[in-house]
Amino acid sequence: MRYSSRALEGFGTRTEENAILHPAIKFAVSFAAGLLCVFVARTIARRGKIHNEPNPIVETHTEPVHYLGGVSVFIPFILLPFHLFGAPG
Repeated sequence: MRYSSRALEGFGTRTEENAILHPAIKFAVSFAAGLLCVFVARTIARRGKIHNEPNPIVETHTEPVHYLGGVSVFIPFILLPFHLFGAPG
């Protein structure tokens, strides 16, 4: 079956809009994954009691501070370049 050149015109080419929109979608997906990681890490820290107890010496430390927040931010930060540019190799 033969296809006319008009049918394939524009197929597989990146337009200006697509060139800008594609990385924005990848960034939005990575951002959403980061938010999801924060809530998952918070839940794991609460259930596993991975937190710092309030210190009576420090007046502002009145509630437990849950750890794993840094991990939940670090994972999407590391994965974003792979998501945007692909795996090296």
